Amino acid sequence: MCFRPYSIRSDRLPAEMSGMSFEDCFQWRSLTPRRIPPQNIVIRLANREVLGASTKINPYSMSRKFYQNIVPNFTVMTVEKPPCFLRKFSPDGKLLIAFSCDQNCVEIYEYRGAAAACDLLKDTDGDFLGIPVRGDERGSQYVQEVRRRIFRCFFRLQHTVQVVSGVEQLNRECSLFTSDGDFVIVGSAAPVVSLDEVQIPHFFDLYQNNESLTFNVRAPLENYTLHVVHLREGTVVDKCQFRIDKIALSHNQGLYLYKNTLAVLSLQHQLIHIFRLMRDGSLVPMQTIGRFCYDDDHLQVDQRFTHSPHQAFREATINSLKHRLLVFLYKKAVAASLVKRSTLPLRRFFQHFNTFLHLKIWKMQLLDEEHLLIKYASEEVVTTRCQDPNSHPSFFMVYNLKNTEVLAIYENTSQELLALYERFCDHFRNSTLSYESCFTCSPANNIFARQVQNRCKQTWTNAKLGGPTEATKRLLAQLPISAQSYSATPYLDRGLFSYDDKWVSVMERPKACGDHPIRFYSRDSGLLRFQIYAGIHGASLGPGNSRRLVAFTFHPTDPFAISVQRNNSEYIVNFHLRHLGKTTKEYSNLPDSYIKRAMEKVYYKTPKDHRFLRREDKKRHFYFGLDRPWTEGFQHANRYNKRTPLVEPIKDWSFFRGDRVEVLSGKDKGKQGIVVQLIEERNWVIVEGLNCRYRNVGKTPTYPGALVKEEMPLLVTSEVALVDPSDTQPTEIEWRYTEEGVRVRVSKRTGRIIPMPKMAGETHDYKTRTTYKENEKKDTKSREVMEVTFEPCLKTFEMDIMDKMGIKETHTPCKTYWY
Repeated sequence: MCFRPYSIRSDRLPAEMSGMSFEDCFQWRSLTPRRIPPQNIVIRLANREVLGASTKINPYSMSRKFYQNIVPNFTVMTVEKPPCFLRKFSPDGKLLIAFSCDQNCVEIYEYRGAAAACDLLKDTDGDFLGIPVRGDERGSQYVQEVRRRIFRCFFRLQHTVQVVSGVEQLNRECSLFTSDGDFVIVGSAAPVVSLDEVQIPHFFDLYQNNESLTFNVRAPLENYTLHVVHLREGTVVDKCQFRIDKIALSHNQGLYLYKNTLAVLSLQHQLIHIFRLMRDGSLVPMQTIGRFCYDDDHLQVDQRFTHSPHQAFREATINSLKHRLLVFLYKKAVAASLVKRSTLPLRRFFQHFNTFLHLKIWKMQLLDEEHLLIKYASEEVVTTRCQDPNSHPSFFMVYNLKNTEVLAIYENTSQELLALYERFCDHFRNSTLSYESCFTCSPANNIFARQVQNRCKQTWTNAKLGGPTEATKRLLAQLPISAQSYSATPYLDRGLFSYDDKWVSVMERPKACGDHPIRFYSRDSGLLRFQIYAGIHGASLGPGNSRRLVAFTFHPTDPFAISVQRNNSEYIVNFHLRHLGKTTKEYSNLPDSYIKRAMEKVYYKTPKDHRFLRREDKKRHFYFGLDRPWTEGFQHANRYNKRTPLVEPIKDWSFFRGDRVEVLSGKDKGKQGIVVQLIEERNWVIVEGLNCRYRNVGKTPTYPGALVKEEMPLLVTSEVALVDPSDTQPTEIEWRYTEEGVRVRVSKRTGRIIPMPKMAGETHDYKTRTTYKENEKKDTKSREVMEVTFEPCLKTFEMDIMDKMGIKETHTPCKTYWY
């Protein structure tokens, strides 16, 4: 049994223990160590099935605890990938999108599962596969082979979509997935000035209204286009253009997608365009907010200026959105003056009226389909002409799209807005639009994330030029939140793992790359679970690479992650995956005697006495399903006299744990996977990640329940076939003998030997004969087992004792007659 270290908190000590040393305190009162909860994967699976019904824990959080046992504990460094920029996984995790090297195409890859490279890495041990040792030619060849083949093991190219051409290029940091995962929205930009001839934009194109920003040479205007790409078909469905504008495409800062509502912020013209994404992928413009708030407002303006040409940039009036902001601030000042019975709030409003009048839209986000959160700041901040934009004053406005009302306005020093953000952080992030179980770790749903935020707030408060106001500004600088900028992977959940957010965080932004691996500790036990090696471990990159950034892309559900480090003009890609090494011991070792005792059901047995004959009445026919014989599920299934249906007898069983097979029928026909479980009584195999079904668990009148994914069995006689490792195609096999007399499996199609997987010789705790180490305190020594303590001979028990003690019988025994 493992225990956590002893710890004494001074605020919980009694008065008579104050000022005493640790030894005196320990002698005065014995401390009770904290017991580490069970780390067995079988217990976690059982807890995952019940989903915390008997506790007050969120069922999704209870189901996520299973990920503490299944972790990406292996790193393959410097993976050879196609010439492209890897971007992000789809919400369901089945696809990965990337941008071509010339940034004209979108490449769509199919993700093959976390165990796709199991055969390739079966002879690998340790935590990473890095730089080979000098002089080891065989090891160097193996490392190069793994680097060259591992990308094709995990990903298969499905479509290459030509989106743009010419000087127009896609922004490789811009991508928005729809909630159903069928479409992705990408953005492209093209310079206004071409390479062959100079095209100066017209004055009326630069300034379309009186709120347009002043032209800045540092941030030139471009022609932007949004493209809707169908992921399944690999086609461009629709596109929308914005000429001579400035839209922040990087990290989706100028775009926001909430379900089927798309908002686009035009910084140059201070407009917010609202689109509706239809089921076929087409973009339908709904309204444009800025100069007007209603669709028919421009009709009244056109009726007013019918005899003379109207120029919008010369309008002396305040545009509709700015007018609503000023009216709300004025009414707020009037209400405050009436409450305080003083004209000071109203005078302050008129004092800062010019500042309010020159505010510009900086950022925005959709809170839901009807509400916008708009951030206003000065023009110097919006045009990036100031050093520290977060330290300048700014305002947050909550705007209703349906009735065009301003619901609230907060300053960037508002404690009320900070409290709302900390309490409803999940609503600001909108991370559960695709799946309810794919939620991000936030201060609103996790106490450890709240502690980290409070620690940062305390640091900014106690800083030299800090304070409570500065801390509030720093925290509210995260608003508005960019769309789909937080990872929903359970491995960044602070309720499960403890890690240093200096090197990796839930927000998908590049982080500094350190020289040591990123360590992830289990939250409930404090044990080191896995490490992630970013960059090249053990390689010197020179003094010119002091500033190294690395970006992480985690799979939403599987133990798989991609890290991309930029080194000068070269991109270093590492794969972090689940690898069963020699030290993995998650299960308990279950001997056959225990399985027999747990499986058999005895109705009656005679007492152990010489007066009774040995008789017993027990269950002799069992029903075999997906539950193993030593589990409670097996006992529950055999509660009644239900027998296993008749199955086709198989003379030579040819499937083993760890085999790669291909599904021959069903919805996953043509897909390949790894056999993880055998049920020979039913001719079944369980293939990892294939032939899955979803069932609703934990449904109550007040709780809708949760969908649990479980793998269903496949018949070895007709539904699966072994894969020939020489060409990765399904094949029939037969048993043969080699010249050494070893019985092997041979492919009938190619004649190649199909090797026996390493998992076939493992026990329930992944122990093999070659890697097993004896427990000196518990195990029986091998020399004691092999020692010969009995030699059979034709002697009675008395004669054997006399020979051992050296007693010789001199009397002649009498003859004995038997009747």
